[in-house]
Amino acid sequence: MIPGLKAIPAFNGSGSSGSGGGASGLTMAFLASATSTSGSITIPGSAIAGDWAILLMASYARAGGTVSAVTPSGWTTLANSASGSLRSMVVCRILPSGGAGGTAVSGMNDDRNAKVLLVFRPSTSIVSVTPSTWNAEATSSDPSSQSVNASGQNAPLIVAAIAAANGSAAPAFSTETPSMTNITKVYKEVGIRVGYTVYNSSPSSHSIDMGDNGTNVLQSGYVRFT
Repeated sequence: MIPGLKAIPAFNGSGSSGSGGGASGLTMAFLASATSTSGSITIPGSAIAGDWAILLMASYARAGGTVSAVTPSGWTTLANSASGSLRSMVVCRILPSGGAGGTAVSGMNDDRNAKVLLVFRPSTSIVSVTPSTWNAEATSSDPSSQSVNASGQNAPLIVAAIAAANGSAAPAFSTETPSMTNITKVYKEVGIRVGYTVYNSSPSSHSIDMGDNGTNVLQSGYVRFT
């Protein structure tokens, strides 16, 4: 469990699926996204302290070797997998005072980088953040299909996934049931596809897969809020 901040400005938002929120009335709404091909990424300027951010990233070592894992200071790692010279990581945090919109976050940084950062606005103060055990597979063949078992969990809840590959195009989700909002980022020999869905009531389980793109990482899971 990740402790939350105790006081933030309220926001009357709603998620991309359902309404009502948890017992406290908390709901989560997508706020903004950012992408980067460098070693760092800048949090969107509209983000404020108390928002929740998730950073999904991949790095490829063009010269060979293994990319070093980097968890930015103050962030929590949800998934970390490497195959050959490709590594993918998912990290998250509640944004602190002095570390919100306009702040640069340093992550993995090798020859080729692709990063997507998503920011979500809570309707009231987040008290706790509880992630599932995240699925994570890194392989030089076709990854196995992954199931995110969110059905029956308390809302609000966000399901997210990343497919990473060492290619000149963003890998596709060969299975994406139900469909998610997708964001892609490519830089030369590394590409990622990120998907997310916000549930403010009645979360659904998801089935997620990707094809064989040579070197592949597939990671997926959910994060629950109170």
